[in-house]
Amino acid sequence: MSEKPYGVQFRDLEFTYSGETLPVLKCLNCNFPKNKLNLLLGPSGCGKSTAMYMLNGIIPHAIQGVYQGSIYLDGENITGKRPQELSGKVGFVFQDPESQFCTFTVEDEIAFGLENINTPPQKISQRISDSLAMVGLKNSEKLIINNLSGGEKQKVALAAVLAMEPDTIILDEPTANLDPASTCEVFLLLEKLVKEQGKTLIVIEHKLDGFLDKTDYIVVMDQNGVVRLEGGLNSVLPRLLFDPDFDSLKVFLPEHLLIIRNIYSKLSECQAIRDLRKEELAEVGGDNLNHHGYGLDFGVKTLKRTATALGIEQLPVLGHSRRTAKPLLVLESVGFSYQKAGAGKLFGGGLKKSASRDILDDIDLTINEGDFAAILGPNGAGKSTLLNLIFQIETSYRGKITLGGKDIRTLKRQKLYQHLGLVFQNPEWQFVTNDVEQELLYSLRNLELSDQQKNKKVQEMLRTFHLEDEKGQSPFLLSQGQKRRLSVAAMLLTGQKMLFLDEPTYGQDYQNQLELMELMKNLNQNGITIVLVTHDMSLVADYVDTVHLLLDGKIGFSGTPEQLFADDDLVEEGRLLRPVTWELSRKLAEHFPGFRPLISKEKIIKVFSEPA
Repeated sequence: MSEKPYGVQFRDLEFTYSGETLPVLKCLNCNFPKNKLNLLLGPSGCGKSTAMYMLNGIIPHAIQGVYQGSIYLDGENITGKRPQELSGKVGFVFQDPESQFCTFTVEDEIAFGLENINTPPQKISQRISDSLAMVGLKNSEKLIINNLSGGEKQKVALAAVLAMEPDTIILDEPTANLDPASTCEVFLLLEKLVKEQGKTLIVIEHKLDGFLDKTDYIVVMDQNGVVRLEGGLNSVLPRLLFDPDFDSLKVFLPEHLLIIRNIYSKLSECQAIRDLRKEELAEVGGDNLNHHGYGLDFGVKTLKRTATALGIEQLPVLGHSRRTAKPLLVLESVGFSYQKAGAGKLFGGGLKKSASRDILDDIDLTINEGDFAAILGPNGAGKSTLLNLIFQIETSYRGKITLGGKDIRTLKRQKLYQHLGLVFQNPEWQFVTNDVEQELLYSLRNLELSDQQKNKKVQEMLRTFHLEDEKGQSPFLLSQGQKRRLSVAAMLLTGQKMLFLDEPTYGQDYQNQLELMELMKNLNQNGITIVLVTHDMSLVADYVDTVHLLLDGKIGFSGTPEQLFADDDLVEEGRLLRPVTWELSRKLAEHFPGFRPLISKEKIIKVFSEPA
């Protein structure tokens, strides 16, 4: 068997975590070509991250379990090798960047890896500088990691791996914490690493707009960890879009492709759609790495063709209704400054304090009862700090914050948290037990309910969030997607009237993200005020009524998503990327005169699958 065409091969790979009876991977067989940009798709919890941990030696050496099968790297059998043996060959950028940090400053963190692979001291400084420049953090060597935003930490983790110059790099959702513009920069960097440096990349990613067409090879796993599709983009993607055998495979795709896929699935019994599917599949090319584009023009062309087949000459106009309500949470002239370590400069073993720096300055913000709102802004704009003030983690702020007309400084935290709920960006921050079921029960500890009532609520939540099979497992051993679902479930149990969700869909597969956000929509329709802190513009387009854009510590805009996306200056200053549905809808309006452009996937799907 020749191994040379492939950078990585998995052969009959199986793994069962210590203490578990069922394997998370069972007979995994797939290939990742050398010097190519490879994409690994699959639902949360299907074993994607587990397979990657096996590739870089974390399993079975740092994470214990029963291991079978073989892994080949550039033709060499590396099965069971230790991480230190592979660190110079295989780099790993983790989904949660903090899980791989070992030091306090950016410079020391990158140097730590270089020193461990015996990089000559005279080369270390230049490697650090070059890697930081590649990820857009030039001259950040002296910064303290704990003071960085989530997106900046993600970039440091990537820089630390790039500095070691491995030939194969694994990236587990490398853009999860990044603002849209930084996400685009990382995608361009990954493409450059393959084309100019010949790296072999294996990427697990949910943000695929602007990335899918850069991909050379795709492996698609199902919920059971079985590889269902594998090959070049021109071979795999048409099957995901048009083959009814794969309708049940819930995976992320770019926005315009998800719209097409959902329309075809909803109209699967329609003969015109059946005929179209056959035509599209008949055009599927060979299993090669040369593909035509599946960008926005492809989406517009396909939707026009679909409309013609269905006999749709005019798309209906959907109205947009908004509710009015009284103010619930109000910030008036709120300002805040951190007393920070100035540029991380070390003096006599300690950190020199600099003058305070304004993080938030004269914030005026109103969130009304029943709002489905979003707080947006580039990395480092002050979004997390704003949450710290609202939840009284930081209390030394200027100005006034009221909840239902009451100054929150006058409320005890326990009382405040009965009204406000926060689902953290990093789900592990809110876990306090070592058992999923007990974690949910802990949330109900202060409620006046019988044990039977508490157990009933917990079992309902386990079913709702697909965590029944994991109820006896440690929350810390769940997949990232399962951790996120547990963190949301624990918060929803206590019945707050206002929920803040910090990057709520981080680590979620397509189906679970859809179910989670539909649950949020139902809660909102039943009177719960929802506030998202997110970089995901598709969530904003699909669910949000009001957006508040944070720029340099100030509110730069408050209004509807449509108003925000229509303003070129705000989009640029906020480092936003308009959702693909924005441009798709406008191109459709050119073809269907009188059609009112829409930015919600749900509404675009509706006008095709439920024509008036």
